[in-house]
Formats: sequence, C-alpha cells, structure tokens
Amino acid sequence: MKNDLTADINGGVGRATVRLPSEVGVRATAHGGLGAVNVRGLKKEGDAYVNEAYGKSPITVKVEVKGGVGEINLELSEAPPSV
Repeated sequence: MKNDLTADINGGVGRATVRLPSEVGVRATAHGGLGAVNVRGLKKEGDAYVNEAYGKSPITVKVEVKGGVGEINLELSEAPPSV
C-alpha cells in the first residue's frame, strides 16, 4: 500500500533546491526568509503551489518549506519515460 508523504524543510543560509515528483499530486508551501522563492513547473493555488496531478492522484506529497537567508527553488521533476 502506498501512502501520502508530508515533509517539512527548514532553510538556512544559501540556496536550497527541492525537486518534486510530477507523477503524483504535489502541494508545496514556502514561507519566510530574506531571500526569494522560485517556482518551476507548479502553479499557484491560494497560498500553495500545486502540480497537474494534485487532486487527481491517489497519493499526495505535501511539502512545507521555511526559508532562511538565501534562495528556495521548487522544481517539478520530469516524469520517468514509459517502458
């Protein structure tokens, strides 16, 4: 049986890149810090960023990123090729 995943990430100084899966639902939030939050492959929905599979996939990955000083990058990974 597959389960949902919840992850809390606390940033520090510098750059953090979080790569998120495209084949399962993703809901990510990013707060605080003195730097920037850059998002690629996700769309803004309320106070969060979601992918196309969010709400459609039986599994959801929920990520909360708390920034520090620096930059947070949220990136959607490409789906693995079908065999």
